[in-house]
Amino acid sequence: MELAYGPYLPLRVLEEIGSWKDAEKEYIDIIQSIVPNLESPYVKLLDEWKSVFERTSYTADDWKKKTKEVSEPANEYMLGQMDVLLQTCFSQSKEFHRQLGHLLSGSESVAKHPSAKVILEYIRNQCEKSINQLKPLDHPNAVSNLINKPTYASAQQRDYWEEEPFPYPEVAGYDRLGEEDFTICNHSFFSSRYGF
Repeated sequence: MELAYGPYLPLRVLEEIGSWKDAEKEYIDIIQSIVPNLESPYVKLLDEWKSVFERTSYTADDWKKKTKEVSEPANEYMLGQMDVLLQTCFSQSKEFHRQLGHLLSGSESVAKHPSAKVILEYIRNQCEKSINQLKPLDHPNAVSNLINKPTYASAQQRDYWEEEPFPYPEVAGYDRLGEEDFTICNHSFFSSRYGF
């Protein structure tokens, strides 16, 4: 993604997040259509991911509307929210990519369909490609840093942004996520719940 959008960068980032998460949601539909007899733990996992991606896309669209409604450039609070959302998106996609690997190696239904394996590998590669395309933004306070250098300096001193909760499902069972746990899913949760 081009990073030289000046004051329009927040809108561009939110548009990118929306299309990124919509694409991941579509990948789930493709997987479920090419492997209709997928084992129920994987179906449940994919359904939960679909819900996560829908809510993330909705959140990005909501922030895009809020940003457009304001006639002034995005303030520190809005930039902080976008930074948190962006980091959450990276965490989601990395975990989804990892879990697609488990699906490829652990599902008997996928193993029985050679074409499904090829399509799943392609989807997995597309997820990785999306992460790599946005790699320059894969660090804390990325949007704030690009928009407002003085704001970024003060944000680094705080080490976190005060954020309002995003409408994510209770996938991981956290009441409040700490900065180090700010990911929708964690390996131990899904390992115990889905057996991989």
